[in-house]
Formats: sequence, structure tokens, C-alpha cells
Amino acid sequence: MSNSENSNLNSLVNALSEDLKPIEKARHPLVYTLPWLIITAIFAFIAVKHIGVRHDAIEKLHDSVFLFEITVVAALALSATIASAYLMAPDMRGKKWLIPVTLTISFVFAMWNFIKSYTEGFQSPQLRFDHCMQEGMFMALIPMMALIFFVRSGATTKPIIMGAMNLLAGASVAYIGLRFTCVMDTVGHVLILHLTPYIVLGGVIGLIARRLYKW
Repeated sequence: MSNSENSNLNSLVNALSEDLKPIEKARHPLVYTLPWLIITAIFAFIAVKHIGVRHDAIEKLHDSVFLFEITVVAALALSATIASAYLMAPDMRGKKWLIPVTLTISFVFAMWNFIKSYTEGFQSPQLRFDHCMQEGMFMALIPMMALIFFVRSGATTKPIIMGAMNLLAGASVAYIGLRFTCVMDTVGHVLILHLTPYIVLGGVIGLIARRLYKW
């Protein structure tokens, strides 16, 4: 390229960009994850203390079945949070494998409950907006709102998946909180009264996802 052509090209670039405002370099997605994890951990601890820790919590911490379930859901919360952070970038910075990992952990949780319902039996409780539903929504909504606040500063190209990851992160935190406050361990109670509000909330988020994460 000759000097004149190079000069013309530079002039064209300057003319096209002179009205544009300079922007800061995007932060690494995980920069947004740490504040959310800290806020959520503090909030969950306060919420559980306020609601009241189940009387057999110490005993449950020595129960391998209970610990496995809590570990799976904690892994789901962490995975969904990290996936949400990377979804802020249009190309996920090449970390698209985070979505299948999160979905795989979700599948493990679903299969775990299927096995429990088969071995323990499934008794469907009366569906009503009782204290478990109220406390679960309380413990899920605030973490979800905080996460949505952080990730909306990005530029996701997958709003529905982003909504699903945000929901899984917030619902997982609330689910863990409920397991430390609710003494009912039957599969039917946990799946119906603990998870139903999040399924409904997921449907709502799915409908408004394109507007919610618009940039």
C-alpha cells in the first residue's frame, strides 16, 4: 500500500470514528462473579439465620445423602454463575463448554431425585403457597436480581440461555438455604414445594429474556 493510499485510509477511519466516544476495555467476566458470590453467601447466611436453622442440622451434616445433594446443588450454583459471567461476552471468550457442564450437573441432580423417588417413594403434597415457597422465593429473588444487575452490563447474544443460567444460580442458592431451614426431606415435598416457584419464575424470565438482557 502506497503512502497516499495509507493516508487516505487513515483519513477515512478518522472521519468515521471522530464522533464515537471512547470506551473502556471490557473487564474479565469473572470479575463480576466474585462480588455476586460474596453478596449471595452473606445474604444466604443471614436469611437462614432469620428463618431459623433446622433442629437436626448438625446431624444432617453427617448424613452422606444430604451432603451429596448439597454438594451437587452447590456445584450447579457455581457453574451457572460462571456460565452467566462468560455469557456476557458474545462469543463467551471461547468457553461455550460451560453451558453443557451446567446442564450435565442439572441432569445429575434430576437423576438423583428420580432415584430417591424410586427408592423412597413419591408422595405429592398439596400444592399451596406455604412458608417453604415464600422463603424459597425470598432467598432466590434477591440473588437473581443481583446477578441480573451484574450481567446486564455485558452484551450477551443468548438472552434465553442467560436467563436460564441466572435462574439456576439463584434457585440453587435458595434450594440450599431451604434444605437448612426445612425439616421435610421427602422427595415429593422438596420437588413440589421447593422447586415449583422456580419453574414458574423460569417461564416468566424466558418470556421477557430478550428485553431483560437487551443491549
